[in-house]
Amino acid sequence: SINFAAILTSNVNTAQARGRATLDQAYERYTPRIVAGGEFFIRDFKKLIEKNDWPGIKAATSDPPKKSKQDRSKIDGGIAERAALAGKFSDARVLVAADLFASTFSDNSISPKTKK
Repeated sequence: SINFAAILTSNVNTAQARGRATLDQAYERYTPRIVAGGEFFIRDFKKLIEKNDWPGIKAATSDPPKKSKQDRSKIDGGIAERAALAGKFSDARVLVAADLFASTFSDNSISPKTKK
């Protein structure tokens, strides 16, 4: 007989899908930030560079502030508020999204260099 209680209480790990299985989800999640960053670069960021507007460039590339003690008391941990303070072409807004989307295409195999 099968011990169903043991099966129900055992630690079951969820499957971690990668590659094509998560491509649509990753596309929907990250491409809006990547596209918005590209549009900002083409329109506004190039103008800031042409004008030598260094304060504007600094603001456009600034990362969001670090998490504070006050953020911990908020429902979302202050994520929305801090994200709104990030520059339109910040690493956190555009490049991290591009890295996360690119990781969808990576495989889980260990490279020969790592095996050495």
